[in-house]
Amino acid sequence: MPEESTVRSISHAEIFGTSTAHAQVAREVEEEVEPEPLDVMESTEDLTEVEVEQKPVSVEIVEPSDLQILPQNAETLEVQKPPEPPQNLDILEVPARGQIAENPQIPEIPEPQQNIEVPEIPRDPSPEEAEPELQAVLDPSEDLAEVQVEPILARPPEVVEEIPIPQRVELFEPAELPEPQRALESLEGPEPKPRRRLTSGVFRLAGAFAILAALATAFWALSREPETRVEYIEPTPEPPEAIRQAVLTEGRAEAISKSIAKLRAKSEEELYEEANAQIKANNFGAAWELIGELLLRAPENLDYVVLEVEAKLGARQFHDARMLTLRAMSRHEDSRLQKLFDQSIDSDPSLRPNIIDIATLDVDSILPLGGGRSISLKLRKDGENTHVFKPAQKEWGDGWRSEVAAWRFCQIVVCEFLVPQSQTARISRKDFERLYPAQTDHQREYQARFVDLNWVEEAGPNGPEEWLYGVLKVWVPTIVDFPVEVPDLWQPWLSAEADPTRLHNTLAEEIAPIKHLRDGEVVRAILRQHNGAPVSSIARQLSNIFVFDYLTNNWDRWSEREEYFGVNNHFADGRMISLDNGAAFHTLSSSRVDQRFDPVQRFSRSMVFSVRRLDPSWADSILFEDIGLEGTEEQRLKVFWARRTELLKRIDTLRSLHGDDQVLYFP
Repeated sequence: MPEESTVRSISHAEIFGTSTAHAQVAREVEEEVEPEPLDVMESTEDLTEVEVEQKPVSVEIVEPSDLQILPQNAETLEVQKPPEPPQNLDILEVPARGQIAENPQIPEIPEPQQNIEVPEIPRDPSPEEAEPELQAVLDPSEDLAEVQVEPILARPPEVVEEIPIPQRVELFEPAELPEPQRALESLEGPEPKPRRRLTSGVFRLAGAFAILAALATAFWALSREPETRVEYIEPTPEPPEAIRQAVLTEGRAEAISKSIAKLRAKSEEELYEEANAQIKANNFGAAWELIGELLLRAPENLDYVVLEVEAKLGARQFHDARMLTLRAMSRHEDSRLQKLFDQSIDSDPSLRPNIIDIATLDVDSILPLGGGRSISLKLRKDGENTHVFKPAQKEWGDGWRSEVAAWRFCQIVVCEFLVPQSQTARISRKDFERLYPAQTDHQREYQARFVDLNWVEEAGPNGPEEWLYGVLKVWVPTIVDFPVEVPDLWQPWLSAEADPTRLHNTLAEEIAPIKHLRDGEVVRAILRQHNGAPVSSIARQLSNIFVFDYLTNNWDRWSEREEYFGVNNHFADGRMISLDNGAAFHTLSSSRVDQRFDPVQRFSRSMVFSVRRLDPSWADSILFEDIGLEGTEEQRLKVFWARRTELLKRIDTLRSLHGDDQVLYFP
């Protein structure tokens, strides 16, 4: 500190800066708060040696940062911090101008008062009431720590005016620093003005110095020599998966384009002979490329279709081979097709009697699935669902066998919609209790229903064992509801007298009749899952589902209450999905199913053909395999064949009335 310093009177402008709003505050304080005038004298004494008498209060000392900014060529930047002021001071009464207190003593610091009433903050005066001449500049040569600051009463912090950050910062020698604004300076006038508390001013001043210091540090870092500057180069991120797939797809497309060019240069005879050679060599991928080129040139050539079916059989894709054969048989009469169809049936192990032991599957737990009337369980592996197991139970009996038959029906008939793979399975009581944890309240509550399970005792290598039979279905991860309970949606598609041009509209144009369901969420979910499928494809699948329900006497697809519309008919990736078929192949004909089927007048040619060629001599053993359990398969099959006869009779009547083009409208 210099040997001599000047302690000056502090005005409103010194504290609150030169802004009009602050001047307004100063004016109101002058009018409403009239403290004793404050005289400041010149003194070479230390501030702490001045003694006044006032009531002790708790004082908050705001410590400004006294920063010294070095010039550009300086190697380091130092921030000098002034000595820490005392934390608690009594308010000192400053003597009158020109007077110096004798023998000043610092009184004992009392304990700070805990509860201090905060005075109401006066409103800002209007701009007209402000004093325009208030302005203050702090001499940069003075040390901030030498300015006498009077302790103030505790009060809430005032709003600090936002300090604009300059766009361009120039660094000067300490003696050349521009005088900062909002500094403390004396106010010219005959009498000193009432002073306000200094907290906000000190906060603003400290904030200004901090911003200047930060800008100076940044400027100093940028102005260093190039060899000392460290530059950070952002690493190039890996491309997103979509971009990666696009690059791969583009590469594959280029390779395919070259391959197609080579294929198109060959004659049909060359392609046919080469495809035959690839099938015999078990190179089915190469064979399909050649066959695809042949079918592009001649899609109705039966020789090429037969070649494709042979390739599917060789690759053990039995279901695809059967569907290709049935579609071809609906358009052509050829003995080769019947032989290929029989081969696809005889070679498919999934259509032969087979029982899966759940304990042999790669699963680690069995958990409850649904809260419906029937008991349904889900099989999990590493936290992922893999299968659904619906066991035999008292209310349902052996209805699980209807689920297996429903899936097998669509293995021998062209359904187009999806029925998840459903196979006969069983589990021993020992393995069931091992895999079902019963750890949570929900699991224990669900476990209480297991008294309704139908356990069967059978002889085993170690004596009698109890087994639980049921249907094991592949888990379908994503499904949405598609409400068939609203005929206004699908009747214009499936009526023989309706305008068929509507089948060429987009689904968004045709789905309006169900937009009110669940505040539009049903429609939004369907549109997210339709995957560009045309209305004609969706209409064809709905027609096939109605045929399936009529033949199998499935009354459970429709819900009577609007809030449940669509919960038993699902949709995903542009395909209808029939998940729950436990009510199919009922032993009694349902009049409700008949009434729902009446409006359907347009059908798929390939499905009608595949239904017409079904025969009990080979179809019965596929639909209901003999596994040695008691059941009612004979009655189920009796109803099924009777309804098949009625279906074909009705379709033939419609054909005579409206013609094949309108009745057998879909391929």
